[in-house]
Amino acid sequence: METGRKLMFKSRLKYHYIICFVIGLLFAETGLAQTQNEITFTSLIEIWNYADEHNISIAESISDIVTSMNEKKKSFSLLMPKFSLSGSYTDNTEISPTQIPAELFGGPKGSYTEVKFGQKYNFSGSLVLNADLINITSWLKIAQAELKKNLAEQSASVVKQQTYEQLASVYYFVLLYKYAVDISLENKNLADTLLLHTKQKYSEGLIDKYSLNIAEINTLKATDNLLNNKQAFSKNIYSLKSLLNIAANVSLHMTESFTDMIYKEESDLRFYTDPQIEVSALQTLIAKNSLKQVKSSWLPTLSIVGSYGYNQNSNSFEPFGNGNEWNPQQYLGLRFSFPLFTGGERWFNAKTASLQYEQAQRVEDNKLTTSKLDDQNLKNDYKISFDKMLSAKKALELAKENFEHINNKYLEGIIGFEKQSDVFTDYLNSQTYYLNSLVDYCVVLSKVSLRLLEIK
Repeated sequence: METGRKLMFKSRLKYHYIICFVIGLLFAETGLAQTQNEITFTSLIEIWNYADEHNISIAESISDIVTSMNEKKKSFSLLMPKFSLSGSYTDNTEISPTQIPAELFGGPKGSYTEVKFGQKYNFSGSLVLNADLINITSWLKIAQAELKKNLAEQSASVVKQQTYEQLASVYYFVLLYKYAVDISLENKNLADTLLLHTKQKYSEGLIDKYSLNIAEINTLKATDNLLNNKQAFSKNIYSLKSLLNIAANVSLHMTESFTDMIYKEESDLRFYTDPQIEVSALQTLIAKNSLKQVKSSWLPTLSIVGSYGYNQNSNSFEPFGNGNEWNPQQYLGLRFSFPLFTGGERWFNAKTASLQYEQAQRVEDNKLTTSKLDDQNLKNDYKISFDKMLSAKKALELAKENFEHINNKYLEGIIGFEKQSDVFTDYLNSQTYYLNSLVDYCVVLSKVSLRLLEIK
């Protein structure tokens, strides 16, 4: 009896563990689904870090780096000795006769006899060696592969910089239009409230139909403005998903406050070197190296050559069973090659490579000059857009203060609807001017954010 109870207890305990395990899996799957269907970012840095792993352009640039590294490794094969294994079989279907003096065989002097020399079949096999001792072109190709690897790395930095700038711009606009939606919603609620008061005054005969229509128009404009800002917010969310390679059904949430982030002025703008300058410098070095490669074709090369092989002649098709010996054919030596004339092709190639090198130098010099000018213009644009944004913010605060003051007097019946409507319109115009200044500031801020970041 006691044994049966123990067995029943163990059985129930086993089922209990199974149930707990299944429930745990369900909770785990639920939590995973929530994670997959919702992503939260707390800062622009988090978005950049996420893009490093998921953006298609960045992934392609990394793939280009891996390819260039493989090309660099492959270039060292130019210094390795080359071995080739070859074999041949020849069937002499008809052996040409050779005339020899007949007197060798007892014939009359001055006459000739046709004799066939050789055997029907020939078999041979050999291992051939070829290794360069002096070949300047090979070393220049290795140096070129190293330069191209460096170029791929810097090009990846340029791609990352451009992607980061796009992300910064879209991120700021997401926060901006989220902020604009909040303002538009307040305006709509305010316009709805004013419309209710206006309708009440109209029913009491205190204002005319014209004033009521103006109030209704203001409400419609506020509603339309709210819808436009919501649409702009949604478009920027979709743009952000596209850049981050996030599915459309995944919800994105940004926790950073636009107002807290936007008013932090960068007092000391110290920009890092633009990666595009490094790209131009590497392209110049590659063009210079290409010119050296062309000129190296005029230089001699020195190589070790060798062969280790055997051949056999036989009248029967039995290379290993006819009893004939395999005769060695082996040699080892040096080969000196000095091309003297190739029809002028090298001269034209050198001329083209020289022009390309000069053009690369001009592009690099121009990039250095324009980069400094662009940086100075960007600093000026940042300062101006920041000051204009603060000025527009101050004007908005004054317009809001005026509206609240006039609206209270309107509700108390001290002033008429026309005056209240004009002040309300000024308040909305100040909001529009302020939001436009924020748009200009965000465009500049997205560029400044990248120049303050060291892209690697």
